[in-house]
Amino acid sequence: MNNNRLNKKIDVMKFFSVRSRLIFVNMVLIRVFVISTVAGQAIDDAQKYVREGDRANARRVCKTILAKAFDSDACILLGRTYAWDNQFDSARVELQKVLSFSPGNNDALSAIVDVEYWAGRYDEAIGYCNIALAKDSLAEPFLVKKARVLRSKGSFARSSQLLEHVLRLYPSNGEAMQLLKEVRIHLIQNKIAVNSTFDFFDGTASDREPWQLYYVQYTRKMNPGAVIGRLNYAHRYGKYGYQAELDAYPHLSSSDYLYLNFGCSGSSIFPGQKGGVEWFHSFWKKYEFSFGSRVLHFRETKRSLIYTTSLSKYAGNFWISARAYFSPDKLGTSFSAYGFLRRYFADPENYLGVRIGGGSAPDERMRLYQLDLSHLLASGFNNRLNSQSFKAEYSRMFDHRWIVNVGATVAREKSWMQTTASTRYGINWNFESMISYQF
Repeated sequence: MNNNRLNKKIDVMKFFSVRSRLIFVNMVLIRVFVISTVAGQAIDDAQKYVREGDRANARRVCKTILAKAFDSDACILLGRTYAWDNQFDSARVELQKVLSFSPGNNDALSAIVDVEYWAGRYDEAIGYCNIALAKDSLAEPFLVKKARVLRSKGSFARSSQLLEHVLRLYPSNGEAMQLLKEVRIHLIQNKIAVNSTFDFFDGTASDREPWQLYYVQYTRKMNPGAVIGRLNYAHRYGKYGYQAELDAYPHLSSSDYLYLNFGCSGSSIFPGQKGGVEWFHSFWKKYEFSFGSRVLHFRETKRSLIYTTSLSKYAGNFWISARAYFSPDKLGTSFSAYGFLRRYFADPENYLGVRIGGGSAPDERMRLYQLDLSHLLASGFNNRLNSQSFKAEYSRMFDHRWIVNVGATVAREKSWMQTTASTRYGINWNFESMISYQF
C-alpha cells in the first residue's frame, strides 16, 4: 500500500517536472518570438526612416534594438547609415561586429566593401570582395563590386577582364554592361583634338584686331605615362606663326608624376624656345601638390623664367584647385593666381567648371604663351599692371568617343601706356572650343 502511494507521488512529481519544463520552454520561445517580432517591427521602422532620408532617427531605432540584444540586421543598417554620412570609422566598427560573429555574412561583407570603396581604400575593398568570392566564386554582386573598385583604382585591364567574365556568366547584367563600356574608354590609347581660340579686345589693344590661335594635337597613352604632340598656329599683330610642342607625363610612382614640356618656333609671335618641368605628388586625403617652372626664350628680349605651384583636392564629384605663378626680373616679381572649381558628372570627360584669376596676366594662357615684349613696346605698352579674369567651361562626351569642350573668359586689364604715360583699362573677351576623338 505504501509502495503504491510512493509510486503515485513519484508520478505526480514527474508530471509537474515535465510540465514545468514545458512551461519554461514555451515561455522562452514566446519571449524569443516577441523579441524577434518587436525587433523586426523596429527594423521596419528604421528602414522607413532611411527611405524618408531621416538617418538620425534610423540610427536611434537601431541603437535601441542593439541595447536590448545583438541583432545583425540592426548593426548592418546602423553601419550603412554612418557610411552614407561619410562617417567611415563608425561604419567599420559596426560592420566588424557582425563579421566577428559571422565572417561569411554577405550583407555585412557587401556593406563594408561599399564603405572602403567610398573611403577610397581600394585594396581593402578588394580584400573583402575576395573573402566573399572565396566562399562563392560565382557571386554576381561581388564580382561586379570588385570590377568597379578595380576601375576606380585605375586597373582598367583587370576590370575589363572581370566584367567580360561576369557577362559570360550573367549576360543580362545591365550594370556590368555599362561598367564595361566605361572601362573600355580608359583602355583607349589614342586621342586627336582640334582647338580654336579667339581673343577680342576693348580699350587696350592698339591694333584692335582679334587674336586667333588654333592647334591640333595627338595624345598617346603608354605605360610610363601619356605623351602629347601639338602644333600651334596663331595670327596676332597682323603676323602669322607656328609653334611645335611636346608634352609628357611620366609616372615616377603610384603617388608621383612629372609634367615635361618643350616647344620651339621660328615666328616672333611665339617664344623661340619654351620648356617646363613640374613635379606632382598625391598625398593625404586626396590632396595633390605640385611645384615647377617654365622658361620662355624670345629672340629680341631676355629669357623669362616663371615658377609655379598648385594645391588640388578631389571632394566627391568636385575638383578644387589653386595655382600661382611667380616671375622674377630686375624690376621685381610679377605674380598671378588662379582658383578652379569643377563639378564632374558621369566620368572625367563630363564636367562643368569655373576659374577666377588675378595678377599681372589675365589668364594662364596669356601667362604661358605671352608674346614677345617687343610687340607690346611697339604698341605703346610698358607693362601690364594688373588684371582680373573669370572663365566658365563645359565638357561633354558623346558616344564614348567624341568629346566637346567649350569655354568663355572675360578679363579686365589695367596697363601702363608708355606713349601717354598713363594707365589704361580694357576688357579682353576669349572664346575657345575643342573637339576630340578617342580611338
